[in-house]
Amino acid sequence: MNNELLLDQDIGKQIQTIKTSVLTVEQHSLAEDVTPFGKSAAEFCVSKAPRLLVTKSSSLSGIPFNSNEIPYREGAPIQLLRYVKNWEGNNSQPGSIQIMEDALTIIKEIEEPVAVIAVVGSFRRGKSFLANLLLGRIDGFELGATVHGCTRGIYMWDTPFLLNGQRVIILDCEGINDPEQDQTWATMLFVLCLAISSVLVYNVNGVVEKKDVEKLFLMTDLTKRIHPPDDCNFYPHLAVLLRDFHFKQPDSFKQYFLSQLDKVNRQASNSVQQFFRDFDVYPIAHPGVLSDDLRLLDTLHPSRFSQEFRRTSTEAVTSILSKLAPRYIGPAYMNGIMFAQFLESSVKQLNDPTNNCMIAVPSEYEAVIRFIADKSIHRARRLYEVMMKRKLPPLPISWEKFADIHAEAFEEALGSLMAMLVGSARKINEFEIEFCKGVKKIESNYRKKNEKALCEFHENLAKRFWNSFVNVGLQEGNFFRTQADFDQAIEIFEYEYVMAMIKSPEATLVIKSYRNHYYPSAINRLSSNWSSRTAFTFNSSKPEAELEILDKIVEERRFYDELKSTEREVEIKNQKFEEKVQKMGEILKEQKLSEQELKRLIAEYEQVLASVKAENATKLSKMKDLWNSKKKYVKYALTGLRVVGAIAAFVAFVL
Repeated sequence: MNNELLLDQDIGKQIQTIKTSVLTVEQHSLAEDVTPFGKSAAEFCVSKAPRLLVTKSSSLSGIPFNSNEIPYREGAPIQLLRYVKNWEGNNSQPGSIQIMEDALTIIKEIEEPVAVIAVVGSFRRGKSFLANLLLGRIDGFELGATVHGCTRGIYMWDTPFLLNGQRVIILDCEGINDPEQDQTWATMLFVLCLAISSVLVYNVNGVVEKKDVEKLFLMTDLTKRIHPPDDCNFYPHLAVLLRDFHFKQPDSFKQYFLSQLDKVNRQASNSVQQFFRDFDVYPIAHPGVLSDDLRLLDTLHPSRFSQEFRRTSTEAVTSILSKLAPRYIGPAYMNGIMFAQFLESSVKQLNDPTNNCMIAVPSEYEAVIRFIADKSIHRARRLYEVMMKRKLPPLPISWEKFADIHAEAFEEALGSLMAMLVGSARKINEFEIEFCKGVKKIESNYRKKNEKALCEFHENLAKRFWNSFVNVGLQEGNFFRTQADFDQAIEIFEYEYVMAMIKSPEATLVIKSYRNHYYPSAINRLSSNWSSRTAFTFNSSKPEAELEILDKIVEERRFYDELKSTEREVEIKNQKFEEKVQKMGEILKEQKLSEQELKRLIAEYEQVLASVKAENATKLSKMKDLWNSKKKYVKYALTGLRVVGAIAAFVAFVL
């Protein structure tokens, strides 16, 4: 039973028994802060031991940059994407992007919101070194020492680090305008970086030259190849680094940068402001080392760099990290699974030769939303089923207790579902309905089991009391002598049965069965006894009417149980959906949308919430009206009848 739930829990929780031994071996080098998936070092080490242990030992010789200001991040680079040229047939055919599974697996295991920093710019201009500074280190991503670009494809730091509740992925991207670079790949690369990053770090000369402006304009022009969604601020935050800046510090580097763009290409300046409503510009001083040492930056001690370089680099990195926000998918954060799915879908679009290097983000989001919904609904249903198995005592139980257990499992499972679902409020409502249909089937199976157990329990109960109080007077030589003796035995039988039964429609059905079959059979046996001089009858003036009342009581009780269960479900659904809509609104406010757009989206979500509540209220109102009519029918059927014994007890349950 436990194994089913454990399949969906953090893998580290399944290996607690060996945690101590692993910590003993690696305690000196494994810190809680550097494990990438929210697990302890020991837990992560067990699942990823070969790769992580190699990383740890190799990074012990790493060089921190400024550990007082920028935390030193352990790990190693791993390739995330590569471009494979098409060598078959016509060389004019574009190649394709391949995702490396090892890197993708690391991403998929991230449970927290994902934030992505992609470092881009011209080749051989120190991108990889800047990516290392974001990790608080001099070394890390490989630096080139020749005129040829070093980074091919996109490399990722293999240990995403935790910062303010989000896991940060650092990407070092292949340089732009490398002479060996395929133009199609250059386009794909930039479009992909724009689509997947939270922050795009763009590295340019401190003296903004025409070629820098052309590349920046190309970047903004490539935004046309992305069809963004309309329910979130999609484009990344742009951080422009002015490399080797040595001029007098202006009042505003942002305005300085825009003015430099204006001088060369006003359209480029307008495009940057249009597509990147949120961007910053940071100066980075010259490292202050000799030209020969520039080729060996990743081996130098931080003290070799100029104080101004250390200061400006630290200020830029700390500012970028402080403003870092997770990737959003509408009014929700992307976790590792979502981001991996979005990355795979985007690459698939870019690899489609008929797609002209376009990414239609809404359609990709739809694919991610559906993927997450399927996975979340499956997990939530399993959670419900496992909780029912755990909490249900041996059957039978009363329907009141069954309803309590169902409500508890339903609330837990629905809460889990809501935490995982992404998409618009309307979509989430659709997924909730889909989840509830599946839960209803599971609940129905447990209901059938309890119904069967209740029937068997009451049949055995009635049989025991019948044999003890009635059947003894139906045996040869021991027949009831008078009608009063028989009536008293029936009264005791029904009294003991009512006292011992579990209040339920099944209890009523069993007593109805006895009144319909066992009572007449007993009367016939007594009346046919040759020695009896009494014409035995059943103590009821209208036995058929009483049987009809029992039928209506069963019908009313079953509907009453359904009504009460539905009331609790509706209360839980309204609460969870309202909490989800509130959370979605909070996340939207983080995305720096325009006030008009923010109001529109929040109003849309609140409208859906109000509509859902109204539908639920209408459903309950109709059920209550129907229940009242069933209850009134029982009252009406009692007119003119004097009910006693078990029927009186069952009527009391209803009235």
